[in-house]
Amino acid sequence: MKPIDPLAYAKGRIVQILDAEENGLGVLKLSERSGVSGNRFSRALSALVKEGKAEHIGYAQGVPLYRKVCDDKC
Repeated sequence: MKPIDPLAYAKGRIVQILDAEENGLGVLKLSERSGVSGNRFSRALSALVKEGKAEHIGYAQGVPLYRKVCDDKC
């Protein structure tokens, strides 16, 4: 069995959660729901933003909000 890349797993979990959230989700809730924490979560979220799969949409009570970037299918 091939080992799972931790960064790929974290990115996949974040994308799954963002797919279900139309209005975006705070970074704290996103981290909590993904089950991924710390540096791995930070690296995965940053990578998704750089890849254009997630975007920062503002702040709610000082907490950064993120949402999925819609492609042609949205």
